[in-house]
Amino acid sequence: MQKLFLSAFILAFPGCLFSQTGVTDPLTLKICAQVKDSPVPASDRPTPNESRELANCNSKELYFGFNKNPDPAAARKCAYLEMDHGHLQQAFAGPSILMMVYANGKGAARNYDVALKYACESPGGPGDVAGRVRQLERYKETNWQGDSFSICDHSGGRYLYGECAVLGEHFDHLDREKKLDSMAAQWKPAARESFQKLRRASAAFFQVEAAKGLDLSASFEVQERAFLERQFLQNLDQLVSGDLPSGKASDAVKAQKDMQDAYEAAIAHQPSQSSTVTPAGIKESQQKWLGYRKAWLQFATHQYPSVAPAGWNAWLDGQRTEMLQRALY
Repeated sequence: MQKLFLSAFILAFPGCLFSQTGVTDPLTLKICAQVKDSPVPASDRPTPNESRELANCNSKELYFGFNKNPDPAAARKCAYLEMDHGHLQQAFAGPSILMMVYANGKGAARNYDVALKYACESPGGPGDVAGRVRQLERYKETNWQGDSFSICDHSGGRYLYGECAVLGEHFDHLDREKKLDSMAAQWKPAARESFQKLRRASAAFFQVEAAKGLDLSASFEVQERAFLERQFLQNLDQLVSGDLPSGKASDAVKAQKDMQDAYEAAIAHQPSQSSTVTPAGIKESQQKWLGYRKAWLQFATHQYPSVAPAGWNAWLDGQRTEMLQRALY
């Protein structure tokens, strides 16, 4: 489940990256010139043995931890290796990780001059760079002792905004996964088994629906996927609370017809030139939806046997109709 989710996080954001060469703010240029040659403690770099142990490391994963304990000291050493390998313009690698390590005093002794040096070298639009440099300069002047400074504190440019949105959603996703695990732990074995199949089917469907079934001209794929995951969790909360579907056979027939009509309308719809939705994408998403729907019905049969199949059919097809209608706008 986790691997499926992480694979969907590999996004491409348009636009170029900027370092301090794009900055025009006089104070920022002055500060960056002053800290450009700030010495970095030699002991902060990895030893030859550590370099071998950290081969192919990822400083972002080490620094934030995600579903593991963070290791900022290893992240610092890894970040130096990433810089040696030329990884200078990624949002969370090399200089940007080192900036946070030295600013927050996590993984190395706090050193504002070194933090500023790497703040000037980290990617972002001119306003992003100026904002973070000015913020760190204020921290230096007031001897700030916190540990929450982040490159995302100033992320107005499209590239950095997108990367920070991915980072934030990564943590939100892990929280949702923990809640789903907690729910499943309370169910009987048969329901737990079918629920794991539902989770896998949901991941497959959400990945395609977010990428191809919805218009991304005004949003990011990660945002759309997060919306679908939150809706999935809300549906489960509704059922756990005892609010179960109660549709009759006639409701199921109508819901199926409405869904089919919405699907055909979505296929025939002529999107605007900026839209990312295509008939082929909707067809692919619909195929994943059918697998998702089947997994829902199997889980529901085990966990909520008192609900008639017609109730589930009407409930699920009604939700799919709403999704398909979103493709028209």
